[in-house]
Amino acid sequence: MVTPACTRARTARSLLQAVVALCVVLIASEVHAIHRSTPFLVNLSNEPGGNSTNPGPSRQEPTRDPFESTSDLKHNVSSGRQIYYYSLIPAGNDSRTLNQITHFAGDSSNPTANVLGNVMAFDSAADILGTGSTARQIFLWYRDTGIFVQLTRGTADSMRPHIDLKGETVVFESQADLKGNGTGGIGTQIFFYDISGQRPLCDISGCHPNAKSLVQVTYQAGQSTRPFITEQNGPDDGRYILFQSDAAIVGPSNGFQQIYLYDRGDGGRITQITNGAGDSTFPGADSTAEVIAFQSEADLLGTGSVGSQVFLLDRTKGILKQITRTGSNSMEPSLSGLGSLLSFVSTGDLLGTGASGQHLFFYDPRTLHMFQVTKHAGSLTDHPKSAGEFFILFDTDEDVMNTGMSGRQVYSLNVFGRIPNSVIAKRSVPLSPQGQIQLLFGERDDHSEATITVPSSAVKLPPIPVPGFGTFCITATANGSGFLDCAGGRAGGNIVLTRDHYTNDVDPTCAVDGSCEEGRTCPGPLPHPHISACPVCIAGICNNGPNTGQPCATDAGCVQNVKCVPGGTCNGPVRTEHSGVYRAGGVQVGFPVDVGLSLDAGKDGFFCTTDDEWVFKNLPTELELTTGSATGAILDANDVIGNTMTVNDAGAGFDCWRLEQGNFEGAALVGVLPLLDIPTAAPGFSDVIVPVHLPALGGKPYVECDTLACKVLTVCLTNVDCSDGNVCNGVEACINNTCVPGTPPTCDDGDPCNGAETCHPVLGCQPGTALNCDDGAACTQDACVAGVGCTHSSIPGCCVADADCIDTNLCNGSEICASGNCISGAPMPCDDGNVCNGSETCDPTGGCQPGTAPDRFSYDGVRCAIDSIQAALDATPDQLLGGHSRVARYNRLLVSVRANFAYLVPNPRRTPLGTKLYSKIALGRLNLLSQALASSIRTGRAYPAYATPIKDLVAEAMLRLRHFRISAPQPSSVPPAD
Repeated sequence: MVTPACTRARTARSLLQAVVALCVVLIASEVHAIHRSTPFLVNLSNEPGGNSTNPGPSRQEPTRDPFESTSDLKHNVSSGRQIYYYSLIPAGNDSRTLNQITHFAGDSSNPTANVLGNVMAFDSAADILGTGSTARQIFLWYRDTGIFVQLTRGTADSMRPHIDLKGETVVFESQADLKGNGTGGIGTQIFFYDISGQRPLCDISGCHPNAKSLVQVTYQAGQSTRPFITEQNGPDDGRYILFQSDAAIVGPSNGFQQIYLYDRGDGGRITQITNGAGDSTFPGADSTAEVIAFQSEADLLGTGSVGSQVFLLDRTKGILKQITRTGSNSMEPSLSGLGSLLSFVSTGDLLGTGASGQHLFFYDPRTLHMFQVTKHAGSLTDHPKSAGEFFILFDTDEDVMNTGMSGRQVYSLNVFGRIPNSVIAKRSVPLSPQGQIQLLFGERDDHSEATITVPSSAVKLPPIPVPGFGTFCITATANGSGFLDCAGGRAGGNIVLTRDHYTNDVDPTCAVDGSCEEGRTCPGPLPHPHISACPVCIAGICNNGPNTGQPCATDAGCVQNVKCVPGGTCNGPVRTEHSGVYRAGGVQVGFPVDVGLSLDAGKDGFFCTTDDEWVFKNLPTELELTTGSATGAILDANDVIGNTMTVNDAGAGFDCWRLEQGNFEGAALVGVLPLLDIPTAAPGFSDVIVPVHLPALGGKPYVECDTLACKVLTVCLTNVDCSDGNVCNGVEACINNTCVPGTPPTCDDGDPCNGAETCHPVLGCQPGTALNCDDGAACTQDACVAGVGCTHSSIPGCCVADADCIDTNLCNGSEICASGNCISGAPMPCDDGNVCNGSETCDPTGGCQPGTAPDRFSYDGVRCAIDSIQAALDATPDQLLGGHSRVARYNRLLVSVRANFAYLVPNPRRTPLGTKLYSKIALGRLNLLSQALASSIRTGRAYPAYATPIKDLVAEAMLRLRHFRISAPQPSSVPPAD
């Protein structure tokens, strides 16, 4: 087995440790501000007529975004499908730049990157590391050092890698028998490589992936493909793996592709997500895999759906929702890790814009809004990738910025500030016939749910008249709380309140918490006992009741019309149950209240004011309101065993689209208050269930989204929407909702004396460096003339002696004075002709300065290694190396090495075609030289003390040449004519 080589001699272990540490430090600072500094649309490939596709899925907000292209985007004579990345990071050495990762013969595809773009994975048919591979393999690339690591070495294709947030786990599919268990010939299987457990170790001989870190997920005959790994900023990063398969993974297969979930945190347990009579494909999920997105051709909800549709499964609620409607094909769903953006492409006119073709849409599960991004008829958009909270990466042949761009381009769309915020914030809901309730909404999560706070000071409930009693007045006494569920499905949307008037049969000692025994002091303002123990006649005097103290003959004379119960009654507490599910736009809130009962509105004519004729005030209880149903029941009502009193009412949910604009049309909150022993308008007491029905008034006018600027996001609203972030091509403008390209600025002022002006993409025109017209001659008048440049005029009779001509520059030699004019001396020679110690330079004041040794793997570094071999051969007597004939063979081999190595050097007269012919020959000659030296040592013809060091120099030259041939441009296999 051939061990893959590193492209640089540094360990991947230390690199990956640094990458992980860097992620921890920079995720908060570098990543989360990108949406505020990135333009609405950025063309990442920006090549007219180009063919760039398949942006890699980003982890959280996109930083360095990889994609593939068959275009020569860097204009370095690149051919085939190569991997590039564009850096959206606003600051750094690669800020706002396009960079090329691969430059090899053979297609490279399916790039993916970790959160900061420091670790990228891709598959490639190129033999990048010279291992002799003939199939597609999975590679890692580390941005900080340029190291390539080959993770697979199978004889069949390994494809579609997907990397986790930190870059510590790569999941992929493969047809190869990577674990040697015989599954290579039965289909495609899912694998993952866990770099965190045992990172690939690199040394000068190569990088060595640990086979124990490779885990096989599936083993069944069939096609298990399109693996997806979740992102989570914490210990569960990369815990869940989603994939699609037609194999019998956890039970019999029905022959269709189904979605499966593999849980690394639960011992590798696999759960089947779908089981439809049609293919379910393209799985994806939020960071915790609580919400799963996929496309399916199966009618999963039994609604008669046809075609490929996009679905969302909320695993925590067990709710499956179809996002797109039947009659068209919607495909390639991509759900961001935060669950806030679901992007996909569709051939349907989902929003009625009249567009034909395959276009990009996205849906916000929190706000339930859908938007269309591309719209031009006949155009084709593909490969959407949702990232973070605001970004979508995609490729399209549509000129989405209306700047005249042709070809297929990769774009970054930043919807920050363009879509409704997930926070509805404060809404004061007007209630009919009078009153209001203020609801403070929190941020909607990826289930489209939000918490609600109810300030008691902003609650005013209308009076509630109840025949036979009067008007009930309800006042909030403390802040309340609750929930909003825009999508619906949350458990507990309905309220059932039950109270048992007579609990003596189940609680004879009145021990139940919250119970109250009549005849004793109970909390609240009502007079006690409400229903007393019956008065009796004692010694001719009534001891209780309305005739207390009056003479009597019998107990009946004391009771008269008083309702009483011998011994008293235990009243049970209110029992609350929540049932059913929230409707779409469902709201439920609860808060403590005081209840009062008014018989008359008083002089001001308004109930529930201070001048009312009150029966009682400040009876404490709890009020729960819901847009679902509210049911109140009193058992043994009015202290009659078996008698049940029931009240039921139904509310109506808010429309969250309207709620965002402060419109509450059609919504209603309902609740019930079961109260015992309430004084009636006639003398006596009675149980009552007070119905609280609060229909909401309309609120602010609602504006439908019925314009292109509202439905289609690539229609510009302001000039900022059109900015590509490059001031050098002019300032783009938004005119009539269409982006118009700007006019490039003219930076050249026509004056060569102040230098050549340049344009910086962000800073704009930058001044040049003024010309230095000093020619070093003491007797010339140097000047710079505008529009002309430097001029030098002689100064007659300038010098008398040589000392008058000294210019303090040792490098241009010793000046002399001849016939009144200064004559320059001969330049100081500094080059010692030895490439191994670098290029010597001359300092005007210090003279010759030593050079810096070249990089080991550069052209000069390889040449130095070859020169070192030659120098060692020349300096060692022939008899010590095996004799004259053997040394002559060594030199012939070395001459061949030099001749072939020379063709690896870039030459403007040659056309690089990617051949490795000459490097192979040079390496072969070095290998023969190494073998010849080894043979001479082994047979005793050469002295080891002298021959071994030369053999070591040959080994070093071979190592340098291997690395050089990977990165250096390759010339044609046909030598040019001189």
